[in-house]
Amino acid sequence: MKFRHTAFALLYVTLLVSLTTGCAEAADPLPDAQAHILKNGFRNTNPAFTPPSTWVRMKFIGSRSWATTFHPRSADLPRIENDGSALKNNRTAATVTWVGHSTLLIQLEGVNILTVLISHDHYDHLDVETVRRLAQIHHPLFLVPLGLKAWFAGIGITEVEELDWWESRRIKTLTVTCLPAQHFSGRTLWDRNQRLWSSWAVAGDTKRIFFAGDTGYYPVFKEIGNRLGPFDLAAIPIGAYLPRVMMKMTHMTPEEALQLFADIQGQRFVAIHWGTFDLTEEPIEEPPQRLEAEAKRLGLDRSKVWVLKHGETRGW
Repeated sequence: MKFRHTAFALLYVTLLVSLTTGCAEAADPLPDAQAHILKNGFRNTNPAFTPPSTWVRMKFIGSRSWATTFHPRSADLPRIENDGSALKNNRTAATVTWVGHSTLLIQLEGVNILTVLISHDHYDHLDVETVRRLAQIHHPLFLVPLGLKAWFAGIGITEVEELDWWESRRIKTLTVTCLPAQHFSGRTLWDRNQRLWSSWAVAGDTKRIFFAGDTGYYPVFKEIGNRLGPFDLAAIPIGAYLPRVMMKMTHMTPEEALQLFADIQGQRFVAIHWGTFDLTEEPIEEPPQRLEAEAKRLGLDRSKVWVLKHGETRGW
């Protein structure tokens, strides 16, 4: 299948490079506020966080723009036709379906959770036409990190609840918690880090889900595991990690993804954030290969490390 690599990918790469400069603190935190909240935006709180240099950013954008324009890549990645009627009629079984990239349909206790349970505002995670169509047809409640409610209102969507890190909402029988992540935000050159980024946890009566969104690896995940784990299902990104000098602070390698999985006390791993957009320099098929090799090295139960096909549904 062809990667999505044309105007969208170029726009995203341009924003990625430009906005990474905004990952450094632009102002002091507000008095008596949590450390990630600034007077005019948000920041990462890891003391080791450092953005890539201007030279690294410019080199990256040049190479990616050239590659996606003149040498677009493709891969023969399998897809499965899912049983839409079974998913629509499911009221009891816990299932997960990989739609693509970081989008999963998770079913738990009769609730449908689509990860446009928003992690952040980047174009490959938040598409205007997609959320408009969802709002028009299905009228879902969107749960978003701080700063995104106004963005949704700007496109006419008002069924939105905004949460800070560690805040929770009760949705039917489920408790949904917004959690820290290490990333950045922005959809233009003028709104960098004006909206928060996050991971998420969903806890039902008997099962718990962790959704990492988009993040670099750092020690906060051990705290998440200690406070809210163990997690029966953990959706963790495995792609967009090369070159490391550009990506190491905001995207994980497959090996780091398995470290995060251990930190949060995960029971089943679901790979996300690969195989849909050609965003970075690693070979298209490499992320799941590295994931499986590391799982083998660690002696993990291979039946608990899932690399789903596009459209595939599994019970958990």
